[in-house]
Amino acid sequence: MKRQVVVMTLVMSTMLAGFVAVSLAEKNDPHPGSTGVVVTVTAIDPHTDMATLKTEDGARYQLPADASWKVGNRVECDLMEPTLSPQLRNCRPWQ
Repeated sequence: MKRQVVVMTLVMSTMLAGFVAVSLAEKNDPHPGSTGVVVTVTAIDPHTDMATLKTEDGARYQLPADASWKVGNRVECDLMEPTLSPQLRNCRPWQ
């Protein structure tokens, strides 16, 4: 009987610790939500293969150029806004 109580206590404490860890992980998410933004390819450096992208509000970003990108093309990206430096990710042709 004593052994069964010890086993049940261990099982319940393990489950409780798992629930606490999951709930804390959701509250302290280091990756805030992203916003869809349409940018224009303003320049592509052929030596480094880096593209300069400009948003409608004038912000500029540097990303590795995709093979299909040409200067003047519009691209839709996810704008990730951490506290210090916003980043563009998951860029795809804009329709």
